[in-house]
Amino acid sequence: MAKYLVIVPARASSKGIRFKNLLEIDGKSLIGHAISAARETELDIDIVLSSENDHILKEGLKFGARVHRRPEHLSSDTSTTISVVKDVLNATNYIPELVVVLQPTSPFRTSKDIVSSIQLAETTECDSVISVCETSNEILKSFYINQNGFAEGIYTDDAPFSPRQLLPKVYKANGAIFIVTPTVIEQKNRLYGDQLKPFIMNKKNSLDIDSHEDLIDLNYKLFVK
Repeated sequence: MAKYLVIVPARASSKGIRFKNLLEIDGKSLIGHAISAARETELDIDIVLSSENDHILKEGLKFGARVHRRPEHLSSDTSTTISVVKDVLNATNYIPELVVVLQPTSPFRTSKDIVSSIQLAETTECDSVISVCETSNEILKSFYINQNGFAEGIYTDDAPFSPRQLLPKVYKANGAIFIVTPTVIEQKNRLYGDQLKPFIMNKKNSLDIDSHEDLIDLNYKLFVK
């Protein structure tokens, strides 16, 4: 019985790139990068690869993961990650302390990122952790139109007229790491609770591959590094 259940969701079909989870970067598939990063933490973990496809499941076994064949109804474009996580959790014969979700599309996430995010989850008053990276705070200068038809600042009424340098930093989810307690999954049916802590990652480690444009951008960055 492991302390942490690490789930790597990797279906075969994708609107962006079919079989993208088998794409190789530096000689290793995206699946391989996710599993290897988890194994390199040397924590008490149980790594499960979830997929409906034999080739992907075989890739998971190749890198030492336990594999779980997901049902077809959880393999469509409309299937949610939480439904896949619940499917794996229900098939596991123990309740872990934390559930960690690592999407394969973040190949530069490191074992150190994983360890540090788990430490954050264990040492702070929270029920979930999500990895984020800094993004432009230009959004804070935006307006929304209220029910009376007037423009209001989405952050403060003064923010749209303030220099960006005086506005707070803004972060977005990068999709690399989700950590949540089994209780939140069971009670709220989602991967985040009411006490959600951000784990800040740098932009390089946050790179997410979801489209052909992302691959082009990645190839450029690898070429010029």
